[in-house]
Amino acid sequence: MTNEQFRLIRLYLGITQREYAKLIGIPKPTVSKIEAGYTIVTEKNKAKVIRKFDPEKDEFIEFRRRMKV
Repeated sequence: MTNEQFRLIRLYLGITQREYAKLIGIPKPTVSKIEAGYTIVTEKNKAKVIRKFDPEKDEFIEFRRRMKV
């Protein structure tokens, strides 16, 4: 999962970084650093996202296509 995919899931959901962090169970500063490109999406954080959301669902794929990512 790229940083951009991580961010696009949040944008698709229409929630803030704080809400996203709480939802997936990571600190809000980590979300900010990932989205800004200061850190990568670790396997642990990727697993947390995938547990909550399937980034390969059709609606996410279509959203990414429209966003050209």
